[in-house]
Amino acid sequence: MSISYGVKDMEFDSEHILEDFRDMYDNEKLIVIFEVISNSIDVKASKVELYLRQNALGQYELSFLDNGPGMNETEFENFQVVGRSSKTKGDGLGFAGIGAKLPGIDSKISAETFDGKNQYACDFFMKNGKLMIENRESKFNFRNPGTLYKLTFTDKNYYTFLEKSLESEIIETFNNAIINGLNITINGKKIKPWTPSYTHKESGMVSKNGRKLPFTFYLLKNDLTVSGRKVPNIEYHISGKTIVRKELQIYHEIKPEFQNKIYITVDSLGISDFLKTDKVSFKPGYRIYKRELNIKIKEICEKLNLIGNKSVSTVVHNVLTKALSDLFKKPEFSWLNPNSISGLGTGTGTGKGGKGSGGSKGGSGKKGTGGSKGGGGFSLKLIDAPGDPRTAYLDIKQNFVAENIAHPLYIASESSAKALQVHVAYTVVEAVVNAQADKKSLTIEKASELRTKILTEIKDKLWL
Repeated sequence: MSISYGVKDMEFDSEHILEDFRDMYDNEKLIVIFEVISNSIDVKASKVELYLRQNALGQYELSFLDNGPGMNETEFENFQVVGRSSKTKGDGLGFAGIGAKLPGIDSKISAETFDGKNQYACDFFMKNGKLMIENRESKFNFRNPGTLYKLTFTDKNYYTFLEKSLESEIIETFNNAIINGLNITINGKKIKPWTPSYTHKESGMVSKNGRKLPFTFYLLKNDLTVSGRKVPNIEYHISGKTIVRKELQIYHEIKPEFQNKIYITVDSLGISDFLKTDKVSFKPGYRIYKRELNIKIKEICEKLNLIGNKSVSTVVHNVLTKALSDLFKKPEFSWLNPNSISGLGTGTGTGKGGKGSGGSKGGSGKKGTGGSKGGGGFSLKLIDAPGDPRTAYLDIKQNFVAENIAHPLYIASESSAKALQVHVAYTVVEAVVNAQADKKSLTIEKASELRTKILTEIKDKLWL
């Protein structure tokens, strides 16, 4: 094989690139459905008519007709370029400008549009591993401006899935859009949105960095389910499309009888520029707004007397502290305690801007009150230090381990008790071992083995 020198266009393996795009979606079966309806929302359509049927050739068809403005010639030409979109980056809900152009090997996607003056039509299909486009005469009789998408396929299992799940999947993703006036029908039947039955409802606002996120808090009569499925408490949506659902960070603090009766919808248009390419998740920058929201939600829950348990952080820290305290009483591990201290307590000790693990603030050098010193032991302190790159460290002079609650890894693990325990346990043990390793001149390998041994020793006492 000979390689020619010079400049040429880079070639792309269309089939594998399209597979990679499909893999970005949680459910490949829903890509076209979500993308077409999202595109209709983006162009301000007020109605989308879906039809699911078998045609005269024995193939299956799923079609979408919206009453948007349709595409003119330039827009239609741009529509045929994969990855190109007329929308401003971050504004649209459609998936990278390609979501409605992803046919499978045994399927075809057709698009026809009418802008009030002219009609245009084309088909997308795979041939010899490449995505092909064929322009043709429009066959559909438009009465008003709009766009028609049609997916033609041969997979009977997919058809059966759509028959069973199409309506529930649309409700789960576009419920707020339907509530706000989007009319969606399937084979002529209008989809009715899910509306919560509640005992208390109130609205609020998260305001930060000039952005505003309105939210609505519901205390439901029954446990939270959508289309018969249990879902997380918080639903972030943009223009009525659900982007992501998250569990309450204070979920484990809520009285058990209310944990699954709290439902929050968040209008996230103010952070739409944080949308990832897949349009079903946010970039990490949105977490500061998530934290502010959880603070607001906790205030409402406290007012309604829904808080009944210790915070996840408190439980995690107390369980870990007790487990390490017991372990350090064993001769094999006692050397890890600074100055051969026999106990590891929680709460007292001075922290800069931190909190005692019992929950009281220790800002500006105030002392926390979470527990005793354990016979002259050192404390496990929560330090709010966003500028500190360390996850945790041992302060030998004041005999406490500082756990940095502002570190991105801590923040990422807050919503799950299990994840938070793993993070805190590993970082605290790592801080203790690293600080004491010089006493026995431990190599990096031996220090790593010791960390693993300690975590293994306390695992049965640790995990909630």
